[in-house]
Amino acid sequence: MAVYSCSVCARYISVSVNPLGNPVALKDPAKWSLDRGTCAHCNIVYCDRCIAESKQCRKCGGNLEIFVLPRAKGSGANDTGTTQSVWTSFKNLFKK
Repeated sequence: MAVYSCSVCARYISVSVNPLGNPVALKDPAKWSLDRGTCAHCNIVYCDRCIAESKQCRKCGGNLEIFVLPRAKGSGANDTGTTQSVWTSFKNLFKK
């Protein structure tokens, strides 16, 4: 299981190959994020909560590439209503 750490708040970020997400991360959303933002310029990684606070990289001001793991309804974490077997990347999801 690949794991990142948020560069702002130090929450764990699950990079699971499981299409429904890491079960450990799903059970503890206070410590884990399934979604992340990565700076396209300097590759700094942010958790979902820190992305919501800032739409730009806090180190260099670059645009963030957002990775959202679609999950099944009722999974307990930021339900999107869909299940897919791959990460879906949305560039500039939080564009001003």
